[in-house]
Amino acid sequence: MPRLKPSLSYSASRPLFVEHPDEPQFHWSKRGSAFLCAFRGSSYAVLARHTVAPYKAEQLRIPVHDGFTEFFSSDYHWQPVGADDCHDVFLLRLTTTANDGDWLGSRAPITPQTGAAAASAFVPGGGLAVSGYPGVGENEIDYERNTIKNQRFIVEAEYYEASVDYYAPLDITFVFLSNLYSLTNYQLRRAVRNLIAGRPTVAMIRPPAVSPATQDPAPFLGDYGDADDPVPVSQENGRLFRDGNEFYPIADGWFYVPGTGARFRFTRGADSTVNGMFTRWESGEERQWARVGPPK
Repeated sequence: MPRLKPSLSYSASRPLFVEHPDEPQFHWSKRGSAFLCAFRGSSYAVLARHTVAPYKAEQLRIPVHDGFTEFFSSDYHWQPVGADDCHDVFLLRLTTTANDGDWLGSRAPITPQTGAAAASAFVPGGGLAVSGYPGVGENEIDYERNTIKNQRFIVEAEYYEASVDYYAPLDITFVFLSNLYSLTNYQLRRAVRNLIAGRPTVAMIRPPAVSPATQDPAPFLGDYGDADDPVPVSQENGRLFRDGNEFYPIADGWFYVPGTGARFRFTRGADSTVNGMFTRWESGEERQWARVGPPK
């Protein structure tokens, strides 16, 4: 994977604590992470709803900065109605105005174009940076010194899909772990969600059959897409890889990536040289990438 590019958005994450006013000794407990954003002139903290339940909004504590025991104040909270993955959201509108450490500058801007930008960025096999405060490392509460120690983790990953589901009506959390990197993972998770919710299940999509290799791979090896963060197509020990994911030939000159369910083919110019790559995902999304460099 290419190295992470510096971004102020990585510092928009904050640890999330819950205050227990009836516990004089163990006053706080750590619950997860929050993410600061700016929308229409106001500041918000975005939380995962399942980390908040069953506490009240008044008990939530988000430090202004790592190691601080000074917390953001808020005057309004909101959560969507529903029990699917997309409803696992809890919003706090922040009222803190003192810009200690320029926390205002680290907020992620939310604009009318954000939804469209996210839809084009979060695609299987795409790059992903995760910023937050997991339950490892130096994330602890020292009750003797009345201090909080936080350590932000920034992890480079490859986007595929979520792996945790929460079904609120039955208070069921389902964690899916697999050593199989395949579109099958998503289909299994969807089937389990439907069974838990009492919804009809659907037939699983089987991967297409392997076709005999009729194309010499040498002409299409190289980089595609963004020159600064390309999608490389390479060959190692006779096996073909696209951005680190193995793929194989299928019918009609197409190729298939089992890990993401993507089908793609290489495009050629008037002189018959390979000049791009056209991809279609199971979701119906399509994307055309130009060839930007020879193989390395």
